[in-house]
Amino acid sequence: NKKGFRIRYVAQYCSTPDSPLHGSISSQTGGHVNSVVRWACDRGYRLIGNGTATCRRTPLGYHAWDSPVPACQAVSCGPPKAPINGGVLTADYSVGTRVSYFCNDGYRLSSKELTSAICQPDGTWSNHNKIPRCSVVVCPSIGSFSLEHGRWRIVNGSHYEYRTRIVFTCDPGYYRLGPAHIQCLSNGVWSWKNERPHCQVISCGELPSPPNGKKIGTQMTFSATAIFTCDAGFMLVGSAVRECLSSGLWSGTETRCLAGHCGIPEGIVNGQVIGENFGYRDTVVYQCLPGYRLIGSSVRICLQDNQWSGQLPICIPISCGHPGSPIYGRTVGNGFNLNDVVSFVCNRGYEMEGPARAQCQANRQWSHPPPTCKVVNCSDPGIPANSIRQSKIEHGNFTFGTVVFYDCNPGYYLFGSPVLTCQPTGQWDKPLPECIVIDCGHPGSPPNGVLSGEKFTFGSTVRYSCLGGRQLKGESSRTCQLNGMWSAPMPFCSGD
Repeated sequence: NKKGFRIRYVAQYCSTPDSPLHGSISSQTGGHVNSVVRWACDRGYRLIGNGTATCRRTPLGYHAWDSPVPACQAVSCGPPKAPINGGVLTADYSVGTRVSYFCNDGYRLSSKELTSAICQPDGTWSNHNKIPRCSVVVCPSIGSFSLEHGRWRIVNGSHYEYRTRIVFTCDPGYYRLGPAHIQCLSNGVWSWKNERPHCQVISCGELPSPPNGKKIGTQMTFSATAIFTCDAGFMLVGSAVRECLSSGLWSGTETRCLAGHCGIPEGIVNGQVIGENFGYRDTVVYQCLPGYRLIGSSVRICLQDNQWSGQLPICIPISCGHPGSPIYGRTVGNGFNLNDVVSFVCNRGYEMEGPARAQCQANRQWSHPPPTCKVVNCSDPGIPANSIRQSKIEHGNFTFGTVVFYDCNPGYYLFGSPVLTCQPTGQWDKPLPECIVIDCGHPGSPPNGVLSGEKFTFGSTVRYSCLGGRQLKGESSRTCQLNGMWSAPMPFCSGD
């Protein structure tokens, strides 16, 4: 009020309490002392808290309900299990919510399966969590389909199920028209629509008869043959018999009938023949392709007997042979002929000194010898104060793979890794550890007691005494031990 006093107005009854969200007051006997109010939740919600409250008089003199307004929590059925090769469509899992089941592409729900379920007030799904099954889609059988002069086979999948793939191939001498393969689609039909594959025989086209010669054979399809002969006084150059191949081409070379002629000289593998005239006393020159060298005579002459002089030369690769592998390393590359390049690699923990590649040259020598693989060394890791180091080193060096062990002197504990290993990079795998003195901490002093001693590390001893003639109960001295604990419990001083 205006005089500075605080005035409290106290009602002598309990007012009507609030209704919970999604709930209501089901009954109330009044607002006087010992009146009772009851709350209830809407359908699909459960009560959280006390369902009743009683009107009580508090020690401060006012009236209040002895329990707070409860909460109404929505009943949830929880996420339903999805079918294998399918899924579930739903917004939430509360009472009254309907979930729909669906299958992935290539799968369909059985006609006998339920496609949906509803969350019931008791917190269970109406289908009792029975998961529907998604069955794989199957395309019609093509077992009755026959590919004349060809065949078909399943390359993946089985039993004509979804995504089964079938490939069509034709026999040698036939080529395919129509789709090369079909696949079972997700709607249960094959991808070939109305087009069906079929195999058609290959034709090589007509071969003319050579001037001054004859041809026997009129067929032009696969495996047909044509035989050629020359008139008297003419020499056959080229192929005497040619066959229609599965590629649609005639085998052999063009047939010609020439007079007084050695014929086209035989070619060489990895080389060429230079010369355009093949009559009496004409010459041809043989040359090898780059990277090859000629063995035999490079020149041949057409003789009177219509034969080329000498023997057919050959071209062999220019090879440098295997270059060898570095010690503690290996050579990468399988080609050792002209211009081939090999690489050298050192083993793990070794570094290369010298070129990493070499090339085969025209003089049949490698451009570089194999390099040297030198073992990687780590620097001395050092010895921490108050520690002991153990290691096995070779030739005074900490080489790759060297392991160093550390331990601390008595009274110290190791902080860090006790083992260090030299890595292929020339670095240690962990930092150098430290030896830290064991410290038991301040031992404390009893009431009316005096502590003597300022060091609290391993081996240190502190002593106790009492003030005012009081008697010391317990050990008068305590020592810091290896486990970081003080020996004996702290004493105390008896008396007032």
